[in-house]
Amino acid sequence: TIGLSSFKGNHVMVNPTGHLLGMKGYFSPYGIAFYPSTLTQLLQALLSVSLIVQFLHQLKIVHNDIRWQNICAIEAYESNKPLRMLLFDFDDAFAFETNQQCPGLNHLSYEEHPSKVEVEHGGEVDVW
Repeated sequence: TIGLSSFKGNHVMVNPTGHLLGMKGYFSPYGIAFYPSTLTQLLQALLSVSLIVQFLHQLKIVHNDIRWQNICAIEAYESNKPLRMLLFDFDDAFAFETNQQCPGLNHLSYEEHPSKVEVEHGGEVDVW
């Protein structure tokens, strides 16, 4: 399951081509704060978030701010069910046009983001 949301009440504008333009979609808080405590939980969370990132990149959207504070679980963890995660906070997201680079974002912290995020970049900042 792929979920896109925003805890801050911000809106993400999406049109049928996947660009952040056109029709508005308003998202509200959803999910449960969750930090993996076992290797199995960590692997399940990383797989779930990886699928979200893959989906976003297929739409030519870069999130730019993937970190645990911007990820939550869809439901309480149960060992007999796969862990499903949500990615939120799309304030720094960027939708690419053909052969376009995301402009540098110098307000993001060095501790939680790759240095490449400060200069023009592509989707690689979402998978560092």
